[in-house]
Amino acid sequence: MPRPNRSDPFLSALQKGIGKQAKLGSIAKPVSAFRSGLANRRRRTSDAGSVQGTKTVTLQLIEGEDYLDWEEIPPVLPGTRLPGMRQAKRGASGSTSEGTTVLEFSRLAPSDVGSFLEKTDTKLTPQRGLRRWNPESQKLESARPTGKPMFLVLHGTFSNSDSFFRSLTGTEHGKSFLAKTLRKYKGELYAFDHPTLSVSPVMNALDLQLALESRTSRVDILAHSRGGLVARWWTHLFDPDGIRCQRALLVGSPLAGTSLAAPPNIRNAIRQLTSYGKILSETARLASMAVPCLTLVHALLQTLTSISGMATSLPFADAAIAMIPGLCGQSRVGNNPELVRLQSNQLVSEDRFYTVASHFQSMAIGWKFWRAFRKEQLADKATDWIFDGPNDLVVDCESMLQLTDSQVVPDSRRLDFGINDRVHHINYFDFEETSEFMCSTFRF
Repeated sequence: MPRPNRSDPFLSALQKGIGKQAKLGSIAKPVSAFRSGLANRRRRTSDAGSVQGTKTVTLQLIEGEDYLDWEEIPPVLPGTRLPGMRQAKRGASGSTSEGTTVLEFSRLAPSDVGSFLEKTDTKLTPQRGLRRWNPESQKLESARPTGKPMFLVLHGTFSNSDSFFRSLTGTEHGKSFLAKTLRKYKGELYAFDHPTLSVSPVMNALDLQLALESRTSRVDILAHSRGGLVARWWTHLFDPDGIRCQRALLVGSPLAGTSLAAPPNIRNAIRQLTSYGKILSETARLASMAVPCLTLVHALLQTLTSISGMATSLPFADAAIAMIPGLCGQSRVGNNPELVRLQSNQLVSEDRFYTVASHFQSMAIGWKFWRAFRKEQLADKATDWIFDGPNDLVVDCESMLQLTDSQVVPDSRRLDFGINDRVHHINYFDFEETSEFMCSTFRF
């Protein structure tokens, strides 16, 4: 990967992602004495208390094997600076001057993590509650439900409804789907914006019920990613018999959780998402999603380092995930209390659920980072992985299909892109196949 420069779209997106909560700078070269790399990936800290004694966290961005990584630089003496350290020189892009990128931020007290996540949610999802799509202004506008049959869109983690609709209106087939939806539901096309880090999916479902004002009108649902868990919880709690919601299409949704949010994988998740953010920033149609992706990276970095160092032991990784309710609620581990309850309860009406999944693999330049986090690629190496099997870079394909412990979505109600180098977690709605499946699902 090239060294940082003022025109680097990744660093520009990173600067926007961290906002004013951190400083982006550079050093002439990496602090190699503290670089762990693949060989020392299992290095662990033994004293969280010593970490808490420092007020500032300094991380350097280094290049691993096909992916980007963050390494913590131990604190220097007060009043001194790292060799060659200089603050970022801001150009039009807001990125750093050439050198090794360094990220600095204040270490959070554990008691401050909750308010930090709430602020991050406000940045990621500034609007909250129900909004109706206005086809004339091409915008979502605050609105109360009318009691008529409605079509509801639920966004995922590090996203919001405005981004969702920009994706749909960015293609002719997406525009066609929206037009058909508006006709069938007589203009009752809504989106529900909800925080995705500071609260769990089940809390989002409770908020959704409040936003619907306890009306009993029909609600059909299109959900992406974590929004699918919100849909599952809402139907489970408030419409188990399938009277109100007769059809729900869940696209790339972690119905049984995602391995990316499992505590043992938190370091690898940060690596994966950083690498993903870089590729998104360099891809014209997806560049707008790089900033929220890297905002999530910053949230993970700041939360993890608030209770431990980057080379953390498993108990501290458990604590870090537990401090992020929005991720804890979708963590793919056997003892996740929320998912255990959701998966063990047999819904009366399960034939309303449809899914879209993809097993992404690409050998294109920059995209090969997925190989560093997949079990089948690393089974012969002394290293960790994130995913045991097929995934779309964020969610395990097996999880996308798992309605309960004993039932999966049948082939007749799923669109599976299979192994491919086109469809990953962020761009499902860019493809005409997805739009066609949405139309057939909702019988347009």
